[in-house]
Amino acid sequence: MDAHLQYFKQGYELLHQMEPYINQVLAFSRRARESSTHEQVVLNEKMQEYKKEVDQESRRSLNSPHNSSTAEITQHSSRSSQKVIEAVMQSAAEGKVETIKQGYLSKRSSNLRGDWKRRFFVLDS
Repeated sequence: MDAHLQYFKQGYELLHQMEPYINQVLAFSRRARESSTHEQVVLNEKMQEYKKEVDQESRRSLNSPHNSSTAEITQHSSRSSQKVIEAVMQSAAEGKVETIKQGYLSKRSSNLRGDWKRRFFVLDS
């Protein structure tokens, strides 16, 4: 019975000694979380500003009188791919997981025979 008492007493004393360090770690993690949320807000604002600038540039370039049809096609395809990338980045910033591609791929095993096996993969953000 004395062994149990000593075991729990030592555990209590150890936790009591570690309490200031635990509080320091909790305070540090709280500050880090606040800092990361602030950085995320700033990053989202910069992304919005960048989107506005890109939209303004694309509008200006579309309104200029000397555009060729190939330049318009190139701009349209780059703009659409850029919008897809921005949508994925935005969903990742908001914490949503979005599936980009999924399907079966052949994967080679690492044994001596090197068999190929069909596996289902999902690429997400």
